[in-house]
Amino acid sequence: MVEGPSAASQFQTRLFSYIQRIEPLVGREKAWGILEDLVKERRLRWLNSAKIGGGDPVEEAYRLFYTEYLKLDPEDAEIVEKKPERIVVRWRNPCPTLDACRALGIDTRFVCRSVYESSTQAFMEKVDPRLRFSRSYETIRPHSEYCEETIELI
Repeated sequence: MVEGPSAASQFQTRLFSYIQRIEPLVGREKAWGILEDLVKERRLRWLNSAKIGGGDPVEEAYRLFYTEYLKLDPEDAEIVEKKPERIVVRWRNPCPTLDACRALGIDTRFVCRSVYESSTQAFMEKVDPRLRFSRSYETIRPHSEYCEETIELI
């Protein structure tokens, strides 16, 4: 039996479709910027109610963001570098953003940079102001077989 898109993917597709419809009215940057602001607000509100452990900041940020907030399965992660000051992960998880971008013909590089980059950085800084988040836009699905992301202590 073939399953259809998940409820999260369907929601994301409807949301992105709406953003595309308001682009001509307010401009592309502003339309996606509104979503970026909402995502950032939601992430920080969630983090304010979470228990931040106070241990290794890189490990703590990884745990809070990927495991607790996004609820990603560790089986979908390939940790390619792990040091006290840096973790690099290649994700192959089911992704509603990827599904929505595919369905609507939107480049994930644009959406992930415009909507999710600064909100993820804000999340990291709330865990520890010295943390930096980055994503490789050369290795991002569907242009690559995985999305590579880094959390770094600087």
